[in-house]
Amino acid sequence: MNETRLLYLNRAIEGSPNAAVNFVLRGEYWLEAGDWEQATQDFEQALELAQSALVTSEWGYLEQALVDRAEHGLRLITF
Repeated sequence: MNETRLLYLNRAIEGSPNAAVNFVLRGEYWLEAGDWEQATQDFEQALELAQSALVTSEWGYLEQALVDRAEHGLRLITF
């Protein structure tokens, strides 16, 4: 796996810990790496953040897309 990608994802999360997109992307990284535990944690965090933002969003398109990607990642793990 690309450790530079992981480094940038970790930095993005440190800089914006409430941005669901960063957790979705890192969850997808862990999914590709075969680390189901880390992927599950990141997808669950992304889901929580995106659902919270969806409630307060005027349009909600981006937030719903992030909810969908996080749920998809979790479904892949449970197969």
